[in-house]
Amino acid sequence: MQNNLHLNSFISLAKLRLREPVRAARDSVKKLETNLTNEELKKTVQLCSVGITTIGEIARDDLAASQNHGFLQLIAELVHRVVDIAKNSANIKKLGKDSVIEAIDTFIELVDNVLVNTGSNDVTHLWIEKTTLEDLSLIFPLSTCVFRKKLTAQEIQAHSKLFTIKGDLYRYRSNIKKDGNFNDAIKSYWKAFSLDPGQGINLNQLGVIVSACDNTDRLSTFFFFFRAFHSQISFQNAKEFLMTKLGAVTDKMVKLVKNIV
Repeated sequence: MQNNLHLNSFISLAKLRLREPVRAARDSVKKLETNLTNEELKKTVQLCSVGITTIGEIARDDLAASQNHGFLQLIAELVHRVVDIAKNSANIKKLGKDSVIEAIDTFIELVDNVLVNTGSNDVTHLWIEKTTLEDLSLIFPLSTCVFRKKLTAQEIQAHSKLFTIKGDLYRYRSNIKKDGNFNDAIKSYWKAFSLDPGQGINLNQLGVIVSACDNTDRLSTFFFFFRAFHSQISFQNAKEFLMTKLGAVTDKMVKLVKNIV
């Protein structure tokens, strides 16, 4: 009973703390949509930064509750809404590539701070950080995900979500720079996957990177998108990506693999 009262009090105070920062950030994003300038972008990123920092402080105190009540999802919402506006090719020309990358770098730093505060880096496999991960065709056994035994389901989802957000930001950065260097994005997605392998989204994002790096590598593309679609928590758009990338052969391959397994 006392624990429930403590949790309810924590959630109520957290919502109160977040109300104004999140409202201000959302209003600024709406203004950015209609008034796309470098000044407005900087202002929006700054307001989102206040919200994300506050969420990180709340998550530090109770990660599971923050995941369970959607606070971490607010980070994803704010980050993606701003970057989705800024990374549009026409908007990149208007704002300038450097300004858009600067905004993404600010978000990466903020998410890194949340990862540090929540101890996410301490519950991931060291080999993911140490290796180059250049061969995306290899996937480590799920039995190596030893850290999951020490965490609650909500904590696992929370750590994984934060790494997925970080991976998205690095992927957007590489796409804008057109440097072909997706290593930081790949490592972030693998960290997310190592914690929550049942989530199809991380395999899907790895498939997106495979396709971007080598659009002739159909086997790897099929591997990741198929796994994403047939994960415990399926990423439904993966089949659509398969159809786009591989064409009519997709349905035949899916049926073939189903018969084999």
